[in-house]
Amino acid sequence: MKRYEIREDERGRGLFDNQLGDFFHNRQGIFEEAHHVFIKNGCMAWREKHQKKRRVRILEMGFGTGVNCICVYNWAQSERIDVEYISLDLYPLDMDTQQDFWQADFSKMEPYIKADWRSSFNEGGFTRFTQETVDFGLQKIVYDIKCLRDLSILKKSVDVVMFDAFSPDAQPELWQITVFKEIFDVQVSGGLWVSYASRTMIKKALEQSGYRIKIKEGALGKREMLQAWVPVDQCT
Repeated sequence: MKRYEIREDERGRGLFDNQLGDFFHNRQGIFEEAHHVFIKNGCMAWREKHQKKRRVRILEMGFGTGVNCICVYNWAQSERIDVEYISLDLYPLDMDTQQDFWQADFSKMEPYIKADWRSSFNEGGFTRFTQETVDFGLQKIVYDIKCLRDLSILKKSVDVVMFDAFSPDAQPELWQITVFKEIFDVQVSGGLWVSYASRTMIKKALEQSGYRIKIKEGALGKREMLQAWVPVDQCT
């Protein structure tokens, strides 16, 4: 059996990981959920508190299909803000799987997709997109997010963390206080951690790591999601 396949159920169609037993996205609205969680409650929320900054450094946990990255790129263009986008993924999708995903019948995606993005998502390393309004650097790194403190390029430099790992049921080892402390240590003062998940154990682990929790309305009918802020006086 292939590890990844396009699968359909009563909630819709999406990319499924047979090893973890979970879908990559909410099939009821892939881009809608990504925009609500990581743009509205992520990038836009951070921007409200840092309006004078002209560049944001974003760390994404789990590049996956690249949907979140596309949403951030579109937001950056509208905001005219430069972005350094670093994405960590220990098991990046292969080229065939990426093509299966983007060639599937996701007609609602088309308004969001830039033609030149698809080929770049299949490449490793660093890619830069320079437009008239924005400079966007995308760096994809095959790396275990449980060892962030050993990744020197992240030392106290991350503004926004987009935590988009699989669910706590599928990847419980990534939703632990040890991981959150590693992330907290690479963020700057006033930085933001954001995710779709909101379980009590996640809230407690984030608070114990030093974050200040803010509960927000979830996407597509979900009751809650989480923002976690680095206290302004916590980091230098």
